[in-house]
Amino acid sequence: MKFLITQTVLFCTFSLLYAAPVDEAPVEEVIEGEGEDNGVGEYGEHYQGDIILTPEQEEELANDGRDSKTGILNTNARWPKVNGYVQVPYVITGFSSGDISKIRTGMNDIESKTCVRFIARSNQANFIRIISGSGCYSYIGRIGGQQDVSLQSSGCLSHGTIMHELIHALGYDHMQNHYQRDTLVRINWENIQDGRSYNFNKVNPNTFGDFGTSYDLDSVMHYGGYSFSKNGRLTIQTLNSGNQGRIGQRTRLSDGDIARIKNMYGC
Repeated sequence: MKFLITQTVLFCTFSLLYAAPVDEAPVEEVIEGEGEDNGVGEYGEHYQGDIILTPEQEEELANDGRDSKTGILNTNARWPKVNGYVQVPYVITGFSSGDISKIRTGMNDIESKTCVRFIARSNQANFIRIISGSGCYSYIGRIGGQQDVSLQSSGCLSHGTIMHELIHALGYDHMQNHYQRDTLVRINWENIQDGRSYNFNKVNPNTFGDFGTSYDLDSVMHYGGYSFSKNGRLTIQTLNSGNQGRIGQRTRLSDGDIARIKNMYGC
């Protein structure tokens, strides 16, 4: 698997939130991966690959990451509940009927296991607009007004990737950035693309809550072992080698994914 990723990163904006060092010289890398990451379309030019930050969120990260509104602990970033169900209004634009069916299937999977309901927007002020943009990306939680979730038709419409981006919009960050990750995985910093190390820095526990669940190797929010690799070697390595194949799956919600959504929203 060969692909080209080019990115210039102003990493200092984000460094105060995270504990690990970052690289200062982003360069162009040709990556030859020995393994396969099912969420490869998520490893784009955005923060952590597929997260969009608002200008306010960037400022909060620069000034005081402890209270950043990109975090799921901020109740203002959650979608409202109506009659016991979390309502997320949406519009879908720029997709074929077949692609829309795939997106709805991803929504239905989340709905069938939680109290979240994706509803076609009528006149709601706050809503997600699902587009076929450049790559896969989303905001974290509800930001107010229209917010885009990009599911590029070529590369972002696997069942798990659709759910991954929608769960970002519900308010969840990536699992591999969890502050408790060292109990189960090791980050091989020397294998990460130059200038992309910040994608692996730990989130402050005051921002990323676990909602009564533990670190989840099976989470659909966990990146695969070769994420942002510059040399085809593992960047995320499970401490138990027998668990390596568990991380990065994009086929289903794990029991932990379901529990975190339900616990966060009080389902």
